[in-house]
Amino acid sequence: MITLGSKGSVILTNKNKLFVSALEKVNVVDTTGGGDAFIAGFLYGYLNNQSLRDSAEIGTALSSFIIEKVGCLTNIPSKYDLLVRKEKIGELYNNDTANIILRAYQ
Repeated sequence: MITLGSKGSVILTNKNKLFVSALEKVNVVDTTGGGDAFIAGFLYGYLNNQSLRDSAEIGTALSSFIIEKVGCLTNIPSKYDLLVRKEKIGELYNNDTANIILRAYQ
């Protein structure tokens, strides 16, 4: 897994290369804990039998909440708010963007 900040993330496996877009229009205040939140969200999804893409979208959504406030634990969302934002990320998936970014990892 490679995080790309405001560009999103790439998940590389032996069989797949997946791109997950970052959420647009996030008011970044403090990036402290953003990467840890991404990993925590990803692991939550993965350990609850979600696909790699869904797990990365959960990680991206959780990270987007954390970086909107000062401190790494001041903006933890409810599960509902997290899943609403996760759905927005899933809607951002764009094959053209994915293909451009994934070319760098061929």
